[in-house]
Amino acid sequence: ADQLTLYSKKGGGVMKYNPTAAELLAPQAGPQHPHRTNAFMPHLGSAAHTNGYIAPDHTAPWAFEEQYHTFNSFGYAIDATGGVTGNKKAYKKQGGDSVSTVTAAGSQKRKRNEGKGEDEMTKAARAEAIREMELGHDPDAAGPWATMHDDDEELLNTINEENMARKEAAEAERQRKIDEFDVNHDHDRRDERKLGHLLPKRHTQDTKPAEATSTFHGQKGSEVDYQGRSWIEPEKGTRGLESEGDDVHDCFIPKKVVHRYTGHTKGVQAIRWFPDTGHLLLSAGLDGKVKIWDAHNNRKVKRTYSGHTAAVRDVNFTKDGRHFISSSFDRYMQYWDTETGQCVSTLTNRKVPYQCKFHPDADQQNVFIMASSDNRLWTWDLNTGETVQEYNHHLQAVNSVLFTDDGRRFVSTSDDKKILIWEWGLPVPMKYISDPSMHAVPTTGLHPWEQHWAAQSMENEIHVYAARDRFKRIRKKVFKGHTNAGFACQMTFSPNGRYMASGDGEGRCYFWDWKSTKQIRRFRGHDDGPTIDMQWHPLQASTVASCGWDGVIKLWD
Repeated sequence: ADQLTLYSKKGGGVMKYNPTAAELLAPQAGPQHPHRTNAFMPHLGSAAHTNGYIAPDHTAPWAFEEQYHTFNSFGYAIDATGGVTGNKKAYKKQGGDSVSTVTAAGSQKRKRNEGKGEDEMTKAARAEAIREMELGHDPDAAGPWATMHDDDEELLNTINEENMARKEAAEAERQRKIDEFDVNHDHDRRDERKLGHLLPKRHTQDTKPAEATSTFHGQKGSEVDYQGRSWIEPEKGTRGLESEGDDVHDCFIPKKVVHRYTGHTKGVQAIRWFPDTGHLLLSAGLDGKVKIWDAHNNRKVKRTYSGHTAAVRDVNFTKDGRHFISSSFDRYMQYWDTETGQCVSTLTNRKVPYQCKFHPDADQQNVFIMASSDNRLWTWDLNTGETVQEYNHHLQAVNSVLFTDDGRRFVSTSDDKKILIWEWGLPVPMKYISDPSMHAVPTTGLHPWEQHWAAQSMENEIHVYAARDRFKRIRKKVFKGHTNAGFACQMTFSPNGRYMASGDGEGRCYFWDWKSTKQIRRFRGHDDGPTIDMQWHPLQASTVASCGWDGVIKLWD
């Protein structure tokens, strides 16, 4: 019987011993361990099982792997004693080679035995290969080394043409994507990523402004009077508000509606009196049109300005009233000549302009500031048609802008519930007004004395702030009673600063006493929507204009 090779841990030598089956299968002496298993677990070290003992051997790992793979490949292996285990015939045939030594010896054997045992086809192929290697290529031969024929060349040309066509098509597709990619459109998507689904459609490379036109509704030849004066000039002898100085006329609360202006096919978003005299009234409609009305004589529409394809959000006159700017949800701003109806320039930065206001300085009437949907304010120069300054500190769309301190500073409000105070021309805010209890402020208004300004808060209140120095909120002065949550209702002041008026989301008109904050009067103003704007006449003591989403402009007195 073959002997079992065991490794002696104590002596370090090799001992050979062949145990009997009785010794292997004999039970262990002594009591059995309650938690010990008889399963075969070689990872626990030396153990005995029915096939013999498992013990670590002194064989090197490389030698073991060599004999292991030799046995799997040839059927024999060399054991630890130097004997042959397995197929001894295969051992003799291979000359005792292992998998690591059979390559070199095998190649020599193949050379010695080359040609033996090959069939006729293999011999012919071998002879042909040797002939080609010794004599070179035969032009008339066939096979992989044969000369190319005409039909092969035509096939190769066809393949090359198809590959070139595919390459050109792929290049054309790549170039088309590059040409169609609009960086500005990508920036618009980034800037309006949170509210883009609520805003009007973005501009593309092919977006063009609508053709601007205007229509004069007066009699033919009545654009100038017999003295050659334009129709936008006030009546002769009319004194402006600025001529009164500090001694402003007394004002009173209106009592009833004296006239209704109708002409807009949709709601009216904003109204503005002609500066200083108020003999004309400008209105911005949700139908995309701007109209100007006579306020003193026949009280009819004088001219219609058409140039927007979406609702007009806001309008504002220059200081002399000869020009005005309209901002629309079609993302365009148009600068109009009030008298001729000509659109002097059309401007856009691809954002929605919520409000545009000219600088109050008479020498800077070519400059206006825009509150934008991309969380920024932009200063535009009408002489160049380009932006000259950017104010970027808000986190959401900017709703309103208000000049204070004779134009040296301005206030901006946003949906991020912050109020920022800026120095004109400096892109860093000089003061933040923010509080966890604050709500968004959609509109603002400057008191005629220019010492305070009011903010229409979305919590159904109007808050008052100082307009100079610290811009601190005056917490004792709060106007309540109206319901304006969700609507950007514009407030107005009487020219002498004694009263304040505002609409609300339910179509009512409210009047408060500025000093006591007490509500004095309330009217039912407009139906089917809010009273979105109210404007006090600059000269007439008790004349107030209001507009709403019912498409009607009402004159109160």
